[in-house]
Parts: sequence; structure tokens; C-alpha cells
Amino acid sequence: MLPLYRQELKKYFSSLFGLSSLLFFALTEGLFLWVFDDGLNLLDGGYATLDAFFLLSPWVFICFIPALCMRSLSEDRKSGTLELLRSFPISEEKIIYAKFLSVLSVVCICLLLSFLYAFSLSQLATPKGNLDWGALYGSYLGLFLCATAFTAIGLFAASCSTHTLSTLFITLFLNLLFFYGFEGLGSYRLFGSYDYALQQLGLYNHYETLGSGVFSLSDVLYFAAVSGLFISLAQLALKALRQTPKARATKPFFQRLFIVALVFIAAHTINLQWDLTQDHRFTLGKATESALEKVKAPLDVEILLRYDVPADFKRLKREAKRLVRAMRRKNPNVELIKTALSKVKKSEKAIAELKNLGVFPTQLQVDEGDSQLRKRIFPWVVIAYANEKIAISLLNDEKGVDPAEQLNHATQELEYKLTRSIRQLTERDKPQIAFYHGEGETEGAELFAAKKMLRAFYRVDDFGFRDTTAIRLQFDSLMRYKALVINNPKSRFSENSKYLIDQYIQHGGRVLWAVSAVAVNMEDLRSRGKTLAYVKDLNLTDLLFQYSVRINPVLVKDGQAAPIKVKAGNPGPFRYVLWPYFPLIFPADKHPIVRHINAVRFIFPSDLDVIATPDVEKTPLLWSSAETVIQGVPAYVNLSSAQHTQALHSDQSTGSHILAMALEGNFTSAYRYRVKPISELPFRARSKRNKMLVFASGAIFENETHGNSFFPVGYDTQTGQRYGNDALLLNSLAWLTDDSGLIDLRAKHLALRPLNREKIREERWRWQLTNLGIPLLLLLASGALLALYRRKKFGRQQL
Repeated sequence: MLPLYRQELKKYFSSLFGLSSLLFFALTEGLFLWVFDDGLNLLDGGYATLDAFFLLSPWVFICFIPALCMRSLSEDRKSGTLELLRSFPISEEKIIYAKFLSVLSVVCICLLLSFLYAFSLSQLATPKGNLDWGALYGSYLGLFLCATAFTAIGLFAASCSTHTLSTLFITLFLNLLFFYGFEGLGSYRLFGSYDYALQQLGLYNHYETLGSGVFSLSDVLYFAAVSGLFISLAQLALKALRQTPKARATKPFFQRLFIVALVFIAAHTINLQWDLTQDHRFTLGKATESALEKVKAPLDVEILLRYDVPADFKRLKREAKRLVRAMRRKNPNVELIKTALSKVKKSEKAIAELKNLGVFPTQLQVDEGDSQLRKRIFPWVVIAYANEKIAISLLNDEKGVDPAEQLNHATQELEYKLTRSIRQLTERDKPQIAFYHGEGETEGAELFAAKKMLRAFYRVDDFGFRDTTAIRLQFDSLMRYKALVINNPKSRFSENSKYLIDQYIQHGGRVLWAVSAVAVNMEDLRSRGKTLAYVKDLNLTDLLFQYSVRINPVLVKDGQAAPIKVKAGNPGPFRYVLWPYFPLIFPADKHPIVRHINAVRFIFPSDLDVIATPDVEKTPLLWSSAETVIQGVPAYVNLSSAQHTQALHSDQSTGSHILAMALEGNFTSAYRYRVKPISELPFRARSKRNKMLVFASGAIFENETHGNSFFPVGYDTQTGQRYGNDALLLNSLAWLTDDSGLIDLRAKHLALRPLNREKIREERWRWQLTNLGIPLLLLLASGALLALYRRKKFGRQQL
């Protein structure tokens, strides 16, 4: 077989056809990936990734490989070479394998030429060499296996016809059918639950998995089964030409067919895969897998980003599609559907329907040559399940963060947002939470927006302790709640209330404390321009001290603050000034609660001290800036001082102070060595592993109101700014209530691998010439040397 393989390989390079085929591949890839402005250009992609190459190459192979295969058997049959081969002691199997390997060798040469693209991108990456090589190797494996299937199909078509053009068109048709035909037919949803099985018959889904950098054993076995099937069919066709006795010809075929069937079954039953990407971006979390198990009906995912979005958003869309396909592999009920926004006639109607879901476009400034154009895009995903729809915004409003970094954050949070929405649609038994009241906590209008937002994910109630009611029944009622929110209490807690909360914690209940240690009357401040700030006597110091924190009775003033609107004189116009009592905190911690959220506005916060308590992990979440001054109380807070407080003097600052803390561990009861105020409750001195959050500001989760209007949490009606307080509340309760690891998905890190745009701008023509010219020159030089060698060798023989 080896001499025949060498002979077949020489045949490709001894004629102009073989060289021209390679030139076609190199020229097509080079023009589309480096020169043409077609959406696939690697220099315009913004990131050091060869995704465009792996997207384009299968389509090039669909045309390229049939051209190679049509000469392998069709011409041999037509010219009589095949009959000559049969006169030698060589079987049909070896003939097919020799031709199969020779075509794959030419394909490997093409893939080797493309390594220049990877080298170029590594040189253009920031920092240099910043490529995901694991994903690259997996993608090359997927492309190679896809080429093996195309080659096997081409050899089967060539074995059935003596006409090269017929072979070419038959191979093109079969390649298109197996690569995208089944995928496209399944997307029309004509066969119900069998649509996914139909799509799995095609190459596209399996190539998508491997092409994204995930090594899946089932996909490798699938390609092996398809290649083995068509090679066996080609061998059977050759045996039929030789007029081999039917029993002798078909018995080996059915044996191979049986093996192929076993491999195909194994491909659809074995679920072993390894994420080769460096940041494991396609490894679904346990929370995602758990949520997908509850999807029992079709769940449609529509990514509203169209094909003509800017390059950075194309990457976001591509990652979203890959994630949905990874979910589909876990549960076939998940389906990615095409957006109606891509169809002009349906686009305006679709936009009108999206407004009802709260979906609004984002306006972008896009560079078009020397001018800038405004483009309307929809960075949203719509999920539909059981006649319900949810719209998910892919972008986070992060002030002070580079747009490219924001898009990377959006990519990192894709799995979290999709999984959270899937659970919202599929879970009917939502966790129960309660807002505690009884000690003057904020109620009613100021918490309307918070409760409305939380009801999408939780059953939200109010809970108040009453000494006159059966205490054991109240405690049992309290224990139904997964978390308790104690928001901005204003009066002193009784010992009975404290004991009830303490035992709730010891028995596994989780508490979010939003507590101000200093009282400031906002109405008095607005009407008189000043008010007296004084210490609140909440009687919580001993309780929180036992849990590892202390809220200090001081006011935190920060030079990094949110603006407020004040009058510049009387009379005079209004103007905006920084108000140091409203610190603006830009989250810097990587904890999933605060990761990638917008700046958080605190209102008259105090600061927190950490108490050295064993078995309790203390994680500071939010700090004030270095321009912080601590003001003792009692003291007057004067609104007119804001006009002169644009920044705090560095000689007065005391550095950063902790404003929010996450506690996790085994909490000890504050009543362990004290008289129990309530004897009816089952006392527990120490909790199992539990969680707690403490925020040193009572109004952090309250919304502003105007008449009968309620504004979102974190929305400032004076400036029109929206801060990240709403996301902070959602993430906090998700961290407290969820034990499946959903909130941990927010900690997923995806490396940002940007291209050096300045270097590309200066050296663009050089890299275009390199990646287009070098492969062509190498092929032409190789062809010339081979021709010279053959002329010299055979010329001497003639003499």
C-alpha cells in the first residue's frame, strides 16, 4: 500500500492540477481572512483568535476536497489505470486507503500553511504570544476530522462514476448535505422531538464542538463512523466493478457496517469530553447542568445580535451561540433559533414586540473609513419556555471600565445570566425570603422596586415578631424562609427579637443586614438645609460582635462620591456637586457578589471593623476610596457645605474603610453563656456552616419615589444616573439562598486576548502581504523545484 500511496501523492504534484488546488486553498483563505472586509478579516476581529479561519475552512474544504477526490478514482476508471492496479496483488481496501491517505496528506499541507496565521496573530496579540493554544489544537483536530469525512464521501462518489464532473457535483451535494443539510432541516422544527436527533446525523454539530476547543470522544467516534461508512461503501463499489461473487463481496462489507454501527451508537452514548481551552470556558457548571435537567419542554434561545454588528459584539454573539449549543448537548430541548431581526420585513414588527419585554436598542458609534456612523444594535437574549418569555441584557453598565473589557465581562457572565433565567422559567417552587419589620425598618414605597425585582426569583414576604403571639409558631414560620433581610432598622431591638434572629441563624437561616449606625433625617436636611446626625441605639452591637463584625457609630465621608443637585446661592441656579456623604464605590474585589457590577452608591454609611472570631471567614466586599475622612457624631450635616467640598484634603484622609462584609462559617450564638429570654424555642449554641452579609448603610437598597411613581433600586432621580445597587441586592440574595453554585458562575474568568490595534494600523499591509504572499510563494517555489527535479531526473534517463 505504501508504494501506491507515494504514487498517488506524486500524482497531485506532478501536474498543474495538484499545485493549482493548493493555490486555490491558500488564495481563498488569505483573501477572505486578511484582505477582504467581509466580517471574517482577522485583523478587524479585535482579538487573537482563529475562529474566523475555523468558520471559513469547512466551506472551503467542501469545494476543495471534491476537486482532489474526483481525479483519484474517476480518472483511474476512465483511463484504465484501475484495471492495471487490479492486476497487481493489492486489494480494494488498500487501494482505497492509499487514495484516502494521499488526499488527507494534501489537506495536512493546507493546514500546515495555516500555522502562519496563528504565528501572525501571536505576534499581534497583547501581550505578544497571547493565544489560547489548547483551543487552537482542539479546533485543528475538529477541522482535520471534518476533512476526513469529506474525503471519505468524495472517494465513495468517485468510486461510483467515471465522469469527473459528475463526481465533483455528487461530492459537493453529499458534503453539503452531511455538513449543513441535516442541521438546516432540523432548524425548521418539522419533526418535533426528533429534530435534534436529525441534526446529530450531520457533521455541523459535531464539528462545532471540536472547533470550539472541546475534545469530545463522542464527536471523534462520530467522525470515525462516518468516514468508515463511506470508505466501506467505496470498497464495496470497487468489488462490484471486479464482479466479485456477491457473498464474498458483501460479507466483509456487512462486518465493517456492523463495526461502524457500533461506533455510531457509542458516539451517541459516550459522554466524555475535555475542555482544552485555557480558561475552560465551555465547561458547564453544576448549577447549569442542574437547571438543564428541569427543562422538560422546548426552550428557545434567541440571540438578538445580527450578523452585521461590530467585531467586538460578533465575539460576544459567537460565545453565546457556543454556550447555547453546549447546553443543547446536555439537553436537546434547548434550541438556538434565528432572530427575526435579521429579516428586514419582520424586523420592525419584532422590535415592537421586544419593547413589550423591556428590550431597547443600544446606539453605537462605528468607524467607517474616515467617518463615523451610528448603528442600532440589540445586545439582548430572549428565552421562551412554556408560553413565557424573559429578556436578558448581555451588557452591564460599568462606569469607568473600558468598553472592550465590559464586553469581556459580558462574555464571562453569559452562563450565569442564561442559567439564572432558565431557572426562573422552569422552577415553580421559588425560594422564600422575608423582609423583617418590627423595629422601624423601611417598609412600603421605599422597598417597592426591590421587592418587585426580587419576586422574579423569590417568593417575597414580610415577617414581624410579636411577643403576644405563640412564639414557637412564629419561629417555625420564620424557619420557612431561606433568607431574612433586615433593612434600615431605626429603633431598639428587644432581647426577644434578637434571640429569635440569633436562633434563626443558628438553625441555618441566612441574614442580610443593611444597618446604619447613625441617624440622619433626610426630610429635615432637604427642608432646612442641615440636620443633626446622632448615634442610633439599635442594641445590635453584641449580636453582630459575636458574628465577627462591628458597625462603628461614625459617618464615612469620601472624596469619590455621587453628585447631588444644590442651589448656587439664593436666588440662583441649581448645579451638581459631589456629596461626600454619598460615597461612590467601584467594586474591586473578585467575589461573585460584586464582580463586574456598576458603581454602588452608599447613603450616609458607617464603617465596619473585623473581629477575630475562629471558624468564620471574613471577606470584605466594598471599600471606600483612599480619600476617606471619618466624622464622629453627634455632628451637624450641612447641605451648603457640599458647594465647597469638591474633594477631601489628603492630610485629613484616613485611607480606605470597609463598608460591606461577607461572613461564612460556623457562627456562635450570642446567648451561649447568657440567660435565654425565650424558653419555648429549641436552643442551638453553634450553627453549621452558614452565610451572612453586613452592609454599613441602611438605605442602600431603597428606591426613590415621586408621587405614585417608583424608580428602580439605585436610580438617582436628580442626576438620571443608575448605579449598581440593584445588581448588588440580586447577587447578595443569590449568594445567600442558592447552594447549587449558581452565583459562583459569576466568578468565571475568561482571558481577554486583544490585538494590538495600533500595530495593526501601522503594519496592516505588511501582515496582509505576509499571510497572503508567503503561502503562495512557498507553493510556487515547491512546484518549481519539483518540476526542475523531475526534468533533471527523467531527462537523464532519456539520454
